[in-house]
Amino acid sequence: TTLIPKRDKAITSNLTAKLGVAKSVCLTLDLWTSRQTKGFLGITAHFLDEWRMSSAMLSRQRFRGSHTGKQSHITPLVAIRSMNFPFSVH
Repeated sequence: TTLIPKRDKAITSNLTAKLGVAKSVCLTLDLWTSRQTKGFLGITAHFLDEWRMSSAMLSRQRFRGSHTGKQSHITPLVAIRSMNFPFSVH
């Protein structure tokens, strides 16, 4: 029962190291609604890893409320800052 948490920790550690040495990281956000009308937010990081374009999904979580306006701006920032990755969001 510890296999998945250990694997998750290893992947997160590896990704944090790669993002820590990346000169820049571009984030893309995607908001969508499921067929059951539940909202979701996906956050993906894009960066160069030894001159290769790499992408990694940082988060996929429920998104409550409207997909427009203030909620769509604040929720991703809170999610990104809570991840404690070694880059700042501007």
